Amino acid sequence: MTTKNAQGKDRSRNEELMDAEINENKIVNDIIENFPGALMVFRRHGIDSCCGGDLTLEKAALSAGIDAYRLIAELRLEAGEARAASEEIARHF
Repeated sequence: MTTKNAQGKDRSRNEELMDAEINENKIVNDIIENFPGALMVFRRHGIDSCCGGDLTLEKAALSAGIDAYRLIAELRLEAGEARAASEEIARHF
């Protein structure tokens, strides 16, 4: 069974993996390792990959004073845009 995204379209395997890989229980440094664009999002919110890198996303969000689910949404958006750009580059080269 396929699931639908917010626009009612079938979700890609990448979208499903992204949802599974970026959640409140993941460790900040693990997210950065798998989604390099995440570092920019964390820095924007003052989440340090050195001192806060061993925290779960939920705990890091709490210490930064940001809602964890808002942070997850930003991270997923960044990861999705990076993947879309990579796919676009691959189509042209």
